[in-house]
Amino acid sequence: MPSARPAIKLDFALPDAIREGLGCRSESKPVMGDKIIPLPNPDAERVRRMTARMAAGDETAFKDFYECYCDRLFRYLLVLTRGNEDLARDLLQATMTKIVRSGREFRDEAQLWNWLAAVARNSFIDALRRTRRAPQLVPLLPDDAPEMPMVPADESDALLFDALDRCLTELSVDERALIEAFYFKGGSH
Repeated sequence: MPSARPAIKLDFALPDAIREGLGCRSESKPVMGDKIIPLPNPDAERVRRMTARMAAGDETAFKDFYECYCDRLFRYLLVLTRGNEDLARDLLQATMTKIVRSGREFRDEAQLWNWLAAVARNSFIDALRRTRRAPQLVPLLPDDAPEMPMVPADESDALLFDALDRCLTELSVDERALIEAFYFKGGSH
C-alpha cells in the first residue's frame, strides 16, 4: 500500500502580519486540501523484490524489469548518442548484459535508476573510447587521382604494371634504385 508524501509547509520568509492579510493562518497546516490526491512514493518493496529475484537468477523477474526499464533506458541512451538509434540500441544491449551479469538488490527505484543510468553512461563512454581507438582509414591515393577503369582479370595485371612503372618514373633516381634493389633484385633494406 503506497504511503502519501508529507504535506509541505509554506513557511516562507513572510511575516505573520502579511500572511494574515493574505488570508493565511499563522499555524502550520498541510497545504493539501481534500481534493488533491497525494503522489505515492515509489513502490520500494516491488523494486526490492524484483531486484532480489533478478540477483537470484529469476527469468520472470528479468522480464518484468525489462518491461519496466527498457524503454526508459533506451530514451536515456538516445539522448546520450544524440539521436543515433543504432548506437543507442547497441548500447542498450550492452547495458542489459552488464545488468544481468552484475544483478544486485536495491531498496528503492531511485537507487536502482541511478545505478542503471551509471551503467548505461559507462557503456556509452566505453563505446566512445572504442571508436577513438579504432584505426582511421587513410586513402592511398589522393582525391584528385584518376580512377582506374574496371577491366577483366587478364588485362588487370598489365594495367597494374603500367601504373607501377608510371609511379616509379615519378620517383627520384636514388629512391627508384632503392625500390628496384629491394623488390626486384632481392636486396635488403
